Amino acid sequence: MTVTKMLVENLPKIMDVKFTAHLEEHLDKVAQGELDRDTLLRGFYEPFSKDVKTFKAKKASELQSY
Repeated sequence: MTVTKMLVENLPKIMDVKFTAHLEEHLDKVAQGELDRDTLLRGFYEPFSKDVKTFKAKKASELQSY
């Protein structure tokens, strides 16, 4: 429950049910040959990696304040 709470607070996009459903639709398109796998992965990874960096910096800052 703690991890889920942390993810919802800091990475809400990936925890959103609509996001997951949308990603599954895109994965189906990749399986059907209608969408390029690498294009889908780049579209997901670039914003996700930025969000993770922001989250890491926030957590590091919080730990330094103790």
